[in-house]
Amino acid sequence: MSRATPATEHQHTRTGDDTMTDTTPAPQAQEEETTPQEQTSRQEETRQERQEHGEDSRIEEARKYRRRAQKAETERDELTSRLDTATRQLTEARRAIISDRLTRERMYHPEDFETFTGTSPDEYFTPEGDTDQERLDQAIGRLKNDRPELFRQDGLPPAPPIREPWKYEPAPSTSPLAQALTGE
Repeated sequence: MSRATPATEHQHTRTGDDTMTDTTPAPQAQEEETTPQEQTSRQEETRQERQEHGEDSRIEEARKYRRRAQKAETERDELTSRLDTATRQLTEARRAIISDRLTRERMYHPEDFETFTGTSPDEYFTPEGDTDQERLDQAIGRLKNDRPELFRQDGLPPAPPIREPWKYEPAPSTSPLAQALTGE
């Protein structure tokens, strides 16, 4: 005959003269603590189950968006570089326009205009790209009043532009002196 005992004790059965002991482990309580290794293996199993049920698709989607963002950043950097180059070229073209005007105003060194006025060539152009003549005239007038030594005062024409030695320019057919003497 067997008797009921708590889960932690072993059950004894009697058969004839021998007493037998039940060696099967008693059922364990549900609220048992697990070791870190067991937790890791359970997390891994859970992760695998999630991957089987669509977790992979979310990871792939995140990778797709990451690649798309990286491509957009690369395009942005390329366009920024192109914009910077175009802006520099535009500023140089505007500087040449102002330099031409200053040469006609008989300034000795038109390239010094920015230094003496403390302005950028872009400041003398409208948003549409036209020269702001009024503002440029005011700046040149102030510079002529403040620093007259920067401009030719005599009646001579402005100095010719400096020739670059690497550019070929054919000689005039008749020299200006010969033309003046002959009256041509």
